[in-house]
Amino acid sequence: MKRLTLFLFIVLVTFGCDSKKPSYTNLSTIRLNFSYSPFSTDPRKSTDPVSSTLSFMLYEGLMYLDREGTLSPALAEEISISENRQVYLFKLRSAKWSNGSPITAFDFEKSWKEVLDTSYSSRAAHLLYPLKNGEAARNGNCTLDEVGVRALDEKTLEVTLEKPCPYFLQLTAYPTYFPVCKNHAASNENTLLSNGPFSLESWKQDNEIALKKNPLYHCQKNVKINQISIALVSDERTALTLYEKGDLDFVGGLISPLPIDAVSTLKDSGLLLEQPIAGTTFCMFNMRSSPFTNLNIRKAFAHSIDRESIEKNVIQITSDISSQIVPQILKSGLSINTVLNEKSNHDPSAYLEAGLSELGIKKTDLPPITYHYFASELQRKLALALQHEWQRTLGIEVSLQGEEIKTFFERIQARQFDFAQIPWLAHYIDPISYLERFKSTNMTMNASGWENQEYAKLIEDSSWLSPGDRRCALEHAENILIDETPTTPLYHFTCIYLKNPKLKQLCVSPLGELYLHHAYFEENHPESP
Repeated sequence: MKRLTLFLFIVLVTFGCDSKKPSYTNLSTIRLNFSYSPFSTDPRKSTDPVSSTLSFMLYEGLMYLDREGTLSPALAEEISISENRQVYLFKLRSAKWSNGSPITAFDFEKSWKEVLDTSYSSRAAHLLYPLKNGEAARNGNCTLDEVGVRALDEKTLEVTLEKPCPYFLQLTAYPTYFPVCKNHAASNENTLLSNGPFSLESWKQDNEIALKKNPLYHCQKNVKINQISIALVSDERTALTLYEKGDLDFVGGLISPLPIDAVSTLKDSGLLLEQPIAGTTFCMFNMRSSPFTNLNIRKAFAHSIDRESIEKNVIQITSDISSQIVPQILKSGLSINTVLNEKSNHDPSAYLEAGLSELGIKKTDLPPITYHYFASELQRKLALALQHEWQRTLGIEVSLQGEEIKTFFERIQARQFDFAQIPWLAHYIDPISYLERFKSTNMTMNASGWENQEYAKLIEDSSWLSPGDRRCALEHAENILIDETPTTPLYHFTCIYLKNPKLKQLCVSPLGELYLHHAYFEENHPESP
């Protein structure tokens, strides 16, 4: 077995428990806002940004992803990888659950296998499919005992993959791969065991979540904040007002979006902080709902979208408006430049006429079409802009329906929609994080119902290829996705936020994740992002 060993001392300076760092005495409470209640305290169940943010506060996995997208050891102290890149051996550091019991390799084995149980409800189970027999177990085609993860002893976890997975270590830094204690299903704020920098003190539903520093966190000396107080305010204007009054230390990002009509003023003031992140809002077509069963109809709607106008008049911040399916931040080192041809080269009306002809109907015969979105200010304004554009360009009336976020995603997962406005976040820094979601109709995030055998084979085979050949395969796959248009991108994300100038070392990762592991308040220091 070829050893690729990651030693703790390599990362002590920036991520570890460095006793030489200054001891700050003004520890306090960080006050945040969530625009909705987290879906679960189980880190393995949800992939939405609010639930994930809570998971990163309460839990920790084998690896840690920083602001620059660099991986560092967390609970893993040493890692070995086999020559064929299919077997990983993790040696765990000494660490404890918040009740003092040791975290073991058996906790990881049990936690991962539970996610792959056919009865376990998770929107993120597919992230464990790289494990040998992971997908087969989830589909009931083999037993959980046959899944490629096992604890050799309390400190040694052996993981066998179905095939090489270039981004596997990144996956282990995502909440779906975090361990949970064995009695998690019966836990609450009084009994919940966690292993991260903070533990849950109380949760007043739809009101406030209180966290406290976890004294048994393995690197607790580096945690400078004693408490985190999280308000649950859905109205974006109210949340901004709370920040302006000094009642919040952070607002914005993915957890508490800023009101769109305030962005321009905040930007001009120099207070607004910006960071590109790996997220995209798509217009997703349900290919089982008329008229979007027809390719030309889908293209007519896709090529009617003026993305430059969206950036200027709706989101009002600089974004990556080149119409790629995969945001460029996920293509680092791959130089994939696939783009959707601009609408100037493709007449939406011509696509519409071709589609109507193929369906054998007139425009007046089209069924009522409803565009769904979840009810936030940005999503509503974007939907209104698109509604206007489709009426102006295609002469088609589109009804809008906004829903509370949980109801919205339940609708999308059940494919009970015509077409919809869906935000996606990457779970790791690789194009596959987006492209794999269309591999089959069984993928949870593939609400379009689209699948293509050639596309699926390209995705499936890409892990075995050299970096250059892999780049070409993924470029080809993205071209197929663009050509068949089960979805079309609207804009790629830039994380915008405001923070207390005295709050230092707050980290927003390339995936938009908010880390407070090393945050602290400091007096009399100039602001730095």
